[in-house]
Amino acid sequence: MPDVSWECTRHTVFGDRAVSEWIFRATAPDGARIEVEGCDLFGFRGERICTKSAFRKDRPAQPAAQRSDAR
Repeated sequence: MPDVSWECTRHTVFGDRAVSEWIFRATAPDGARIEVEGCDLFGFRGERICTKSAFRKDRPAQPAAQRSDAR
C-alpha cells in the first residue's frame, strides 16, 4: 500500500481518559480503495498512558479507478 495515510479527525481529553478519532486510507494491491474509520481510547495514570484500546469500522472497498486509454 504505497499511498497509505491516516487522517486524525478529532482528539478529546477528559480527566484520565482520551479519545483519538481517525480515518485510514490506502490503495490495495488490486487497485481498490480502502477506507477505515476508527478510534483509539486511552487511559492515563499520571502523565503516562496506561491503557489503549483500538476500534475500527471498515467501509466497503471501492473498485479500482478505471483507466482511460488516451492515445
